[in-house]
Amino acid sequence: MLDRQRWLSEEMRPRIEAVTPGSGTYMNEADYAQPNWREAFFGDNYAGLVAVKEAWDPKSLFWALEVPGSEAWTVAADGRMCRA
Repeated sequence: MLDRQRWLSEEMRPRIEAVTPGSGTYMNEADYAQPNWREAFFGDNYAGLVAVKEAWDPKSLFWALEVPGSEAWTVAADGRMCRA
């Protein structure tokens, strides 16, 4: 599975992006290793979504990878979440 993920992330995604510049992606079809996930997933809406997140969840109770406001956290190699 790791080889297939590497193939998707490092070989296929760049090819698809090259022929569909600026097309974005759907979260349910997204590559969790997407290097520019803020732009690809949310585009120009990202800053506004972070503002909404900060207004309604100022303590970052709700968290996930690659979502607005996730910069407040890091995930250690052992899987533990830590404040950034």
